[in-house]
Amino acid sequence: MDFDIMTRKKTTINIDEELLRLIKIKALDLNITQTELITLYLKYGLTNHMQIKKQLTEKNYIRYKKKHQKK
Repeated sequence: MDFDIMTRKKTTINIDEELLRLIKIKALDLNITQTELITLYLKYGLTNHMQIKKQLTEKNYIRYKKKHQKK
C-alpha cells in the first residue's frame, strides 16, 4: 500500500497506554510508521466490520447482563 499518495487528515485520539506501546513495537518490527500501522489495522477492521460488530454485540450483552443482574 502506498501511503505517500493517500490524502491524510490529522486527528487526535486517546489510546490506552498499553495499546500504544504495542503499536510502537509492532511498527518498529515491521519497519513502518505508527500512522501506517494504525491505518492498516483500521482499514482491516472496517472491511471486516461484521466480525467486529458481532464481538462488540457479545461484549455489550455481557455488560448489560452484569449491570442488570439481581443483587
